[in-house]
Amino acid sequence: REEEALSAYARLRKIDSSALDGIDRYALLLAGRERLAELNVLCTDILACDRSRPEPWVAVAVFWSHKGERARALEYCERALTLDDRHACAHQLKGSLLLASSRPEQAIYSLRKANAIRGELECFVALVDAYTRVEMTREALAAAREAAALMPNCARAHALIGRVLLAMPYGANKARRALAKAYALDPHCQDTVMITVKLDTLESNYAHAIELLEPLLQRHNSEEIHSKLGEMHALNKNFAAALMHFQHALALNANLVSANEGLERIEKLIRAVDKGLDPIQDEMQDDRDELEEY
Repeated sequence: REEEALSAYARLRKIDSSALDGIDRYALLLAGRERLAELNVLCTDILACDRSRPEPWVAVAVFWSHKGERARALEYCERALTLDDRHACAHQLKGSLLLASSRPEQAIYSLRKANAIRGELECFVALVDAYTRVEMTREALAAAREAAALMPNCARAHALIGRVLLAMPYGANKARRALAKAYALDPHCQDTVMITVKLDTLESNYAHAIELLEPLLQRHNSEEIHSKLGEMHALNKNFAAALMHFQHALALNANLVSANEGLERIEKLIRAVDKGLDPIQDEMQDDRDELEEY
C-alpha cells in the first residue's frame, strides 16, 4: 500500500507540481523509506510554491525529524499550526515528536487534538504509547477501543486493544481474545504477531513465539523480526540460532539497540555454558520484567 501511495503521489507531482493537498503525507512516506534526498528536494519545491499553507512546513518538520533535529522539527510544526490550527498532520507529528522527546503529557494534548480533527490509526498508536508512559492505562484502553470502533475491520486496531490489555493486571486472557479478533481479520498482521509474542514470552511459550515469527520473517525481512527471533531462541536455549538472528538484524541495521544488547548477552551466555553454568533465567529475567511493566 505504501508503494502504491508513493507512486500515486509521484504521478500527481508530474501532472501538477503545485498541488499541495496531502503533500505532507507524501513527505512522511518518503521519510519512512529513508529517501531523504528526495524529501529535501520536495521541501524546496513546495516551499517555493506556497509558504502560506501548513503542508510545506509539516514536510520540512518531517525532514528535520528524520535528521534527528527534533527541536527544529517542532518549530516547523508550530509554524504550520499558526497557519492552520486544525491541520491534523501537524498536530500528530508534533505529538510524536514530543513523545520521542520524553514529554508524554504534552504529547497527549497534541495527539488528542489530531484525533479530534481526523482520527487515524498511527495517531491512536502514538496516543496509547503516551498514555502508557504516564501510567494512564484506562485512558490507553479507551483510546485503543475508540480506534477499533472507528476501524472495526482493521487488525492493527484490535491488536492495539490486546497490547493495552496485556499491560493490565490479569489481562492476559482478555488480551488473547482481542488478538484472536485481529488474527481473524488479518492472520499476517505484524502488530498482532509481535504482541502475541510478548504474551507468549510472559507465559514462557518460546517455541510458539518462534513458530509465529518465522513465517512473518518470510514476508517481512526486517531487523526487528530478526532481533525478536534472536531473543526467543535465546530464551529457548538455542544459542546458535539466536546468534545467527542477532547478526542478521545487525547486518540490516548496525545501530539496532535490541540486537546489539542481545548479541552481547548471547555471547555471555555461550561463555557461561562453556563453563558449565546455566544462567539463562537470570540473564533474561529483565525481558519478562519489562513486559510485565508494559
